[in-house]
Amino acid sequence: MILKSLVGLLALHLTISTQAQFSVGAEVVLPVNKINELISHGIGPSVGMDIDNNEVFTVFGQTSFDFLLSRPDTADRIRNAFMVPFQGGVKVYLAGDGQGIYGMGLLGGHLTGYTTILMGREVRAVNTYFSWGLGGGYRTGDLDLSVRYNYVLAGPQPSSYLGLRVGFLLGSK
Repeated sequence: MILKSLVGLLALHLTISTQAQFSVGAEVVLPVNKINELISHGIGPSVGMDIDNNEVFTVFGQTSFDFLLSRPDTADRIRNAFMVPFQGGVKVYLAGDGQGIYGMGLLGGHLTGYTTILMGREVRAVNTYFSWGLGGGYRTGDLDLSVRYNYVLAGPQPSSYLGLRVGFLLGSK
């Protein structure tokens, strides 16, 4: 009985049309809260993968390597700052056709690092934190434009930022 149910579920899964598309893009990071006092903005390359389950829902994952630029008044204290967000989530297309406006939710983590001067010595700090995000975007053909609000649980002082991404999907849908 259990084996028959599993075979039925497998057959159902195989009949659902799914297609994976890789994407490459660029991302801009705009700090929103306390981190804004140290970092002015960030920019970096990103990669992703969209798995279209149907015309309404897409499961996706994205990561990037964002170079974070210090504010002029903190450049002597914070150097070589970077952030590597790695998140997955779901896109929900409003028109129900896998194109146009969508909303999205993300869960994952952020690897962060920087170099600072402590008592005359360079000290490198690297940490990984849990993160979540909410946003939306617009997809037309192979172009995917998105904006998201990310909240990073960075110890006692969580940080947040707006992420803007321009992505190009590779392969046809």
